[in-house]
Amino acid sequence: MKIKVFVTPIILTLFASSLISVPIVRAINAETPISLDDILNRADKNYTRTSNMFFTSSAYEEVAPYNKFEFTQSRVTLWTEDALYMHNNAGVNGVNSGYLNNSVDGYMYHYTILGGIDNINEREVVKIDRKDYLVDIHEYEEFGTFHKIKNLILNDESLKDRFLQEDNTFTLTFEEGDEHLIEQFMFFIAPVYTNPSIDGSAYLSFEKVSLTLSGENINMYLYASEEDRDKLSSSDHLFASATISNIDNTSIPCVDDYLF
Repeated sequence: MKIKVFVTPIILTLFASSLISVPIVRAINAETPISLDDILNRADKNYTRTSNMFFTSSAYEEVAPYNKFEFTQSRVTLWTEDALYMHNNAGVNGVNSGYLNNSVDGYMYHYTILGGIDNINEREVVKIDRKDYLVDIHEYEEFGTFHKIKNLILNDESLKDRFLQEDNTFTLTFEEGDEHLIEQFMFFIAPVYTNPSIDGSAYLSFEKVSLTLSGENINMYLYASEEDRDKLSSSDHLFASATISNIDNTSIPCVDDYLF
């Protein structure tokens, strides 16, 4: 699946300050090239992630019982500096799970919202039900965070060089030894899916990942190997996609009282 971003040529109209007041029209036909750094530096710790997986119904039923966590094929995750919240627009009956950093003891806590996503702007609706680990949510090993992916790539020139550019899309084909890298992309683009082993082998193997921009949003696409295409409902063996939007403008008001 190839996503192309077209930059419309800018038509610059200049009005001449002359006696006849005839407008001068100049056409500037220049596309603005986008670099991988431009994409990676667009976001860090504050954004909204909308993610989708494309298992067929039969494949989902096959793999779901083996996955480490219960997972849905679509969800929205709100990320802020000190908290995250996952939902799927279904109120209290849908996904309702969050984590926050506690600045007093440094631990990460799990919480739910009484009433679910519908009450995200209310006070005294947060139910903290678990104290987990002495770790920042953006660094936790089992979370694929854009913050970690961004720094992993930006700090490794040899890794950056492996991304091939077509128009404004950057694609990395995985190689032997990329297991940790694949895991980070999988955890981020397909949150809560852990690719369990069934009959002695991982349920999916992965071929490549692509990153691109669409307006102000970052789009990420994770592709399974050709051999697994029958498990997927998408074309081009696309396994999962994630869109990063609302960058630096995402908030979770109900947790504010719990961060200090």
